[in-house]
Amino acid sequence: MAPCDPQSRIASLQRELAWAHLKIQALTEELRQYRVKLLGPRSETLNDLQLELLADQEPGTTLDEVEAEAQRTPLTEAPRRERRPHPGRQRLPENLPRLEEVVPCAEKACRNCGRKRL
Repeated sequence: MAPCDPQSRIASLQRELAWAHLKIQALTEELRQYRVKLLGPRSETLNDLQLELLADQEPGTTLDEVEAEAQRTPLTEAPRRERRPHPGRQRLPENLPRLEEVVPCAEKACRNCGRKRL
């Protein structure tokens, strides 16, 4: 059921073309989401080969998007959490026996100067 008037036919075809472009964009985004889901769950980042696969279909940013991002108010940083000091090691009880032992070095000569060690 095509209209006989050429102007209405052109308008109808333009609507169909616009609808096809929207459908292509939606399917492209769905494909990108699927690829990220398929390739991305094993790690936080994608390797270079995976990024090349995604780069073929990944749309670039437009000038309007860049300008809108530049005009957006910057995010405020979250306040730093106060950290408690680490307790460290506890002191050994005083009633434990104390032994001092000098462990001789395996090498008898110094590597730098060649002098004999004690």
